[in-house]
Order: sequence, then C-alpha cells, then structure tokens
Amino acid sequence: MLKKNGLFWSYKSYVADMTDAEQKRLGKYMLDTSIRRSVMAVLLSAAVELSSVLVGLSAQIIQNYRGYYLLSGFALLCDAAMFYVLSLLSKNNIIRSEKLKRSLFDLFWLFFSIFLLLFSGVEVAETGSISNFITLILVTGIIPYFKLFEILPLLIIDASGMIYVILHYSCPVFHIQQILILSVIAFVISRYSYRFFVCSSVDNRLLDIANDELKKLNEKLSELSVTDELTSLLNRRGFEYEINMLWEKCLREKRSLSALMIDIDNFKSYNDTFGHVSGDKCLRQIANAIRSCARKYDIVARYGGEEFCVIFDAVDKITILEIAIRIRLSVEALKIQDAVSGYVSVSIGAATVLPDRNNEPKNLIRNADEQLYRAKSEGKNRVCFFDV
Repeated sequence: MLKKNGLFWSYKSYVADMTDAEQKRLGKYMLDTSIRRSVMAVLLSAAVELSSVLVGLSAQIIQNYRGYYLLSGFALLCDAAMFYVLSLLSKNNIIRSEKLKRSLFDLFWLFFSIFLLLFSGVEVAETGSISNFITLILVTGIIPYFKLFEILPLLIIDASGMIYVILHYSCPVFHIQQILILSVIAFVISRYSYRFFVCSSVDNRLLDIANDELKKLNEKLSELSVTDELTSLLNRRGFEYEINMLWEKCLREKRSLSALMIDIDNFKSYNDTFGHVSGDKCLRQIANAIRSCARKYDIVARYGGEEFCVIFDAVDKITILEIAIRIRLSVEALKIQDAVSGYVSVSIGAATVLPDRNNEPKNLIRNADEQLYRAKSEGKNRVCFFDV
C-alpha cells in the first residue's frame, strides 16, 4: 500500500492496475513524455547550478556583497531584451510555431528566475536569512512551470546548492542544517508531485483517447444512418435531408432544382427468376452506373426498392436530358441478362422547378415520379421530362 500511495509510489504499479484496454490505449505516451520532461528538467537544473557557481566565484572576486546587484542587473537586462524580442516576434507573427514560442517563453522565465536568485543572494550574504530566498524559488518555479511539477523540486534542490555556494564564499558560518532540511522537503515534494503529474497526465490522456474514439464512432454511426448498406448511396433519410438543404439554398439564390426518378424495368421478375443474390448484384451495378454518370456534387440516392433518384441544381433542360440518356445507355451497356426483355433496362422520369414559398421538395419528386410512370406506360427503357 505504501508503494502505491506513499513516498515510494511507482508508475509501473499504477499502470499494472489498469485494464488491458486502458494499457493498450495508453501505449508509449507516458514513457515518451517522461523522457522529454526529464531532459528539460536536467537542462534547467544544470543551468541553475551553473549560475550558482558563477555567483559564488563572482562574490569571491568582487569581495563586496553589493556586487550581486551588478550581476542581477545584467541578468535583468538580458531578460528585458528577450522579453522585447518575444513581444516583437509575437506581434508580427514572425514565429508561427507554437512549440518554438513556448520554448522561448520558458527561456525568458529561466532568465527571470536567475535574476531573482542573484538579487536575493545579497540578503543571504548579509544576514544569513534564507526565508525570502526560498519564497523566490517557489514563486519562480511555480509560475512558468505550473504543468511541469517535477521541475519545482529540482529548483528547490538547486536553491540549496546555491545557498551552499554563497555561504561558503561570503559568510563565515556554514548552515548545513538548512540545506539538509531543504533537501528532505524537496524529496517529499518531488515524490508527491511526480505521482500527481503522472496520474493526471495518464487520466487526461486516456480521457482524450476515449473522446476521440467516441467522436469517430459517432461520425461512423451518423454516416451509416444516412447510407444505403447495399449500394453505398444515400438512403431515404439522407436523401430527405440533402434535398431540403439544397431546396433552401436554391430558394435563396433563385436557382432551379431538377430531379431524375429512375426505376429498374421488370425487376420483380428478374428477382423471381435469378434470385435475391443476383438481384442485389444487379442493384449494385446499376447504382454504380448512375453514380458514374452524375456529377460529383449531385445528390444520388436509393429512393426505395429498385428505385433511384438524382438531384441537381442550376441545370438546364438539355443537360438534364443528356444525363438521363447517359444513365439509360450505361445501364444497357452493362448487358445484365433479363428473361423478359433480353437485358435489364431502366425508365427515367425527369422534372425541374424553380423553388418558391408555395412549393416544396415533394412536389418536385411527385412531378418526376409522374414522368416515370409515363415512361413505364409508353413502353419502358425511355426518358420522359416534365418542365415548369
């Protein structure tokens, strides 16, 4: 229990308690993230330690506590210059990479932290008090690295090392007990902050993955709900939605809307003769032929049974007839054997209207359907057109 919940909590035991599905979803995320953050922490730690050594050496050379002001002023000047450059780059949008901007911002905060550390060194050297020094370490560690909890304890440890250097070079008394206390505090904080960081990161990652999977599933279900499973065309539900949207668009823009109602001739007899498997194959072949003859942005749907519908806007009568005839000839070219008429054929009814408030999409479909019935009654395998 201590290993899981106390100071010796481990990431491996945390992952081991997960389900197989959660472990599979998580993958190598935490491993990769931990490596990247550890590298950042080591680099930051090295930078702060280096600054502490420079402070100690400078104190020995200058032999004057006020010399810290000179060093801190130089650090502040560098920080101000970097802040100005960052502001300029952000304002003019010269740097488009958000990752690079964040890195520069982190560097800015690093210089600012060093400035505060240098400035607080004066108090440490003159009075031996480290209370304000610890406060500055906490503040400068928390503000820029709020999401990098494992870096904060390292800053505290580095602070203890810096105090050691300053006291060693500047003060006659060596406060070893203060350094030991800080080291213990840093260890405790590092363990609990590491646990908090890992748990929150893993939970957030799993939540993001679950949300992505749910979003994709919903998109797939939405697509299936408007798609005909056999032909992969729009089904009746998808067709109703698309034609209503297109109707409103044509109404606003005062454009005509046209429809082709297509029915396979003698399909019931074909099904009875060759069976439902062949009937399904016939439907797929004809659906593909219709789709290939229509334009990419036209609405093509399986209206029901052996009936199909094509909707297009802003098309003249000649173009509608050309597309309808092309569909009829394409179906003939498939040469699907039919016991009644030799080869399977289609009859097509065409209609066009100019949408207005006294009309609605079902009137267009009814007009095209009437022309389809007319084509059937006049001998099938033909195109009839209704124009308003």
